[in-house]
Amino acid sequence: MSSVNWLQAEPEIVRVVDELTKTYQRIRATVGSDYVHRHVLQTSFKSSLKQRIKDGHADSDTWGLKPGAPPFAMSRQETIDYVSSQGEPVRMLMLFAQTKLRIVCQLGEALFSALDQGNLLVSFICARSLIEQIAAFDRALEKSQKITPKSDAIEELRQAQNLIHDHFSKWLWGRRIDWEALVASPNMVAHESLPYKPRDFYVNQTSENVLTTIEKLNKKIPGTSIVYETLCEFAHPNVGTVIALTRSVQSKTDSNRTEYEDHVIGLGIPTASLMSFSKQFQTMFLVLGACLEHVETLMKEKVVIERQRVLQLCQIVVRHHLSEKIIESEERWIRIKDAFDPYSDCPCASGEKLKFCCRQ
Repeated sequence: MSSVNWLQAEPEIVRVVDELTKTYQRIRATVGSDYVHRHVLQTSFKSSLKQRIKDGHADSDTWGLKPGAPPFAMSRQETIDYVSSQGEPVRMLMLFAQTKLRIVCQLGEALFSALDQGNLLVSFICARSLIEQIAAFDRALEKSQKITPKSDAIEELRQAQNLIHDHFSKWLWGRRIDWEALVASPNMVAHESLPYKPRDFYVNQTSENVLTTIEKLNKKIPGTSIVYETLCEFAHPNVGTVIALTRSVQSKTDSNRTEYEDHVIGLGIPTASLMSFSKQFQTMFLVLGACLEHVETLMKEKVVIERQRVLQLCQIVVRHHLSEKIIESEERWIRIKDAFDPYSDCPCASGEKLKFCCRQ
């Protein structure tokens, strides 16, 4: 990937785009094979839990028994399902980070491909989306770091776990429309609107306000807000669409001595716009480069630190549960850790086998 030929007339833009390209290539080089996210379904446990909540015996937020509720004992499989899910906050965090990393790569690839073809409109639309994705990445990690247990009590730790899980679930699957209703509808265009409404027993996945995330990122990378607003002019049916298509402007005088300009609008390289707005375009690419460099920092530092913090939280909870006992039969109790295959993956999501991690 190299600087596109049509930019050569503006050496400063070429220099900035070259640096932008190098940053993108470093990020792209960190993405190897497909990322596999393991989601524990908790089929048997959730079935019993929903019934207990419906009966008014359990709390829908903490999943714990309400005062005065009759005692119950989970089955062996329910227990395994439940404990196996305790590493879900770690898995959700990593799914979020790996998803953002890959969407940055896809948008970056589309941006440079469009630039290579002289398609300023598409490249700027991709740049706008890139800034949105990076701002969301930064904001989600920042808010996650603030979710901490109030004490070392196991219930407080479990509540923090649930909050972290729900936090990343919202950032991953945030929505404005009801996708379940959309898929179930035999005729999509029959609906004027399908607004999303939170459902019982499910995480509230109302999407976050993207402008808020942009404002937060602007405090770390000055210029992000104004560059984003400028890029919106190209994504929306505003003046940016004309700028992106203006190939040349020719000054002329007719036989009546009337002076005028011929603005040539076409699908080719927008040479006139490049000449008229070279300083602005240079600034836009500079800020975009700073945003991409921020992605490197997030992946190399913030994600690593946050994963370790969340992992430690999950390990405390997992080890607590593994030390507890369940009824194996009417006359026999066993520790929960003995119900697991010791060579299965540890429920804490560390990537280690249970025998060499939380079972010790």
